[in-house]
Amino acid sequence: LTYKDPKLLGYLEQNIKCLPLWVCLKAKSKDSNWYMDSGCSNHMTGDKDQFIFLKPKDGGNVTFGNNSKEEIEGIGTISNKSSTTIENICYVSGLKHNLLSISQLCDKDFRVILESTHCVVISIITNTSKFIGFRHDNVYIAHLNNLHAQDV
Repeated sequence: LTYKDPKLLGYLEQNIKCLPLWVCLKAKSKDSNWYMDSGCSNHMTGDKDQFIFLKPKDGGNVTFGNNSKEEIEGIGTISNKSSTTIENICYVSGLKHNLLSISQLCDKDFRVILESTHCVVISIITNTSKFIGFRHDNVYIAHLNNLHAQDV
């Protein structure tokens, strides 16, 4: 704090008190958003805490769009608070987003329908909707905590 008038400066110096101030700029909770990715060959996450089962994996890498590579450290199953489980998820330490592979869903007998505002994942076997994702900033996002599917 500065001021040009020396009389005021003395007054200010004597009357300034330090008060603690806590500011929360951003509170981060666990990300339950899963990004539907047509260019991703496997489901993957960097959040180890989401796994209910995780088997360590020796070898194997993921190559990203910028040609950087990260090691796949494990493969397992994740679950939410309801009965939804998603199997064969790769654990890639440091990955910032949860990715659902559209091709992996299709390989497990699901149909993925992309609409202008949302996407729907439907079981080909039972012809039932498993979950809906919503489009946000040109990306389709499924919220794992809102899924009520059986197994994906």
